[in-house]
Amino acid sequence: MAAPAFPTQIDPPVLQELLLRADRAAVVGSVARGLGHELRNPLQSLMLVARPEGGSFEDEERIFGAIQRATEVLAQAVTRFGQVHAPIHHPTAPVVPDETITEVYELQQLQRGLPAPDVALRLGHHVPAVRASEGNLRHALLSLIINAKEALAERSDGVVTLATRATDGMVEIVVDDNGPGIPPDDRERVFLPFYTTKPRAEGLGLGLTVARRLVESWGGSLGAGESESGGASMVIRLRAWKSGETS
Repeated sequence: MAAPAFPTQIDPPVLQELLLRADRAAVVGSVARGLGHELRNPLQSLMLVARPEGGSFEDEERIFGAIQRATEVLAQAVTRFGQVHAPIHHPTAPVVPDETITEVYELQQLQRGLPAPDVALRLGHHVPAVRASEGNLRHALLSLIINAKEALAERSDGVVTLATRATDGMVEIVVDDNGPGIPPDDRERVFLPFYTTKPRAEGLGLGLTVARRLVESWGGSLGAGESESGGASMVIRLRAWKSGETS
């Protein structure tokens, strides 16, 4: 039997869908490992409550309180995971950058299998809503944070800074690190699929590619530069949402 023909060319929309799904799996995986760790404690608490030492259930108030706290932790964890494992296709709509980046700040704390630098949050003043897709903006930002954390593998004093600021009708969302930085000649190449400047990087090498394509689909831009500390600076620029605008 003849081997099935392998397509020599993939339509750009299909390729973009494949890249997005592959990178989404990597981003979700980094958070899911931390989620499993976070779920373990409340589950253990419930087990202890279900089988207290001596088999006594006299302290009903203590038991009820433990179950309630464990249930709340479980519900919060599932909600946070849902923010990452969201549908691939989200409609373009007004998104409040400070709210989204605060959610991302909390989600990145669940990431496992990566260096664990300090992460600082710096929100701007009166930053307007932007034209974007909320779920995919979270995806793009988590990818940028993974990239920054990988760059800090050799530093014990690594810092990642997440910031927002408004300028000239645009909103900038910035992910800075104090790692080795990106040489000027590589600041465009890093957005090519599978390209990396980090010798110890793991994953598919698609995070920056997918992040840029998502941002450009909303009419924005994503560029690489140098942070104040000499590390890498990834800057998303998005147009502010205009009153009366439709998606």
